[in-house]
Amino acid sequence: MRERLLTILAFAAIHVVWGTTYLAIHYAVQTIPPLLTAGLRHLLGGAALFAVCWSRGLRPTARQWRASAVAGFLFFLIGHGSLHWAELYVASGAAALFVATEPVWVAVLSALTERDARLSPAAMSLLCGGAQLIAAAALSGSLRFFDVARVTAASAAGLAYLVVLGSVTFAGYVWLLTRCSPVLIATHTYTNPLIAVLLGAAIAGERLTPRMAVAGAAILLAIALVRRATPSTYLDHDETIARDPDPLRDRSTRAVHAAAGDGRPA
Repeated sequence: MRERLLTILAFAAIHVVWGTTYLAIHYAVQTIPPLLTAGLRHLLGGAALFAVCWSRGLRPTARQWRASAVAGFLFFLIGHGSLHWAELYVASGAAALFVATEPVWVAVLSALTERDARLSPAAMSLLCGGAQLIAAAALSGSLRFFDVARVTAASAAGLAYLVVLGSVTFAGYVWLLTRCSPVLIATHTYTNPLIAVLLGAAIAGERLTPRMAVAGAAILLAIALVRRATPSTYLDHDETIARDPDPLRDRSTRAVHAAAGDGRPA
């Protein structure tokens, strides 16, 4: 019962919270450099999660750190760094519509770490990515024009939201990959842009165009089709292990199929 409740909460987080982070980025980067925003978001969130893992006996190996460094570079430095920078110029809803393939990289790269360390892939990747983003902010020269005194309350609140809820949701996503049908997990790639577009229009005053309305309708249709193609919405842990005797080999394949939305069963 406890695990099912956690699963429900994790699904709610990846569907709703990740959809709201685009609006939080919109406000955060108004007075905080984009790369610094992304770096602080992931470094602080990753440090908190890593502390939890350490207290539970996690002692990462060199192999795990190397895998996390690669994940941090590809997903956080390149992926999130460019996303935060882009929101200086495009609406948060439009940015969300362009990030539909993002979970492919999270799913594939998280498969490089050990399956029984549920929080460690998230924590270590967040730490590595955050450090790389802050280094990139320093090398780019953007920190020279940054003044803490000029940070608005809206930007500070946006950053705090990203640090706490964004990082916890990422950890929940990695945990879900070991518990549920990846086809069902992938449906968040459809709801996130819809939530981002609606919030951007309602709160930030972003223009809702007919093209975005059509995209929203297509999103709802896609959710229905993907949900219909999912043979099992929840996998018990023992059943998961029984079906997946070699998780490091098979999980990346299933995750790619899920994130691509091709409807293949786990």
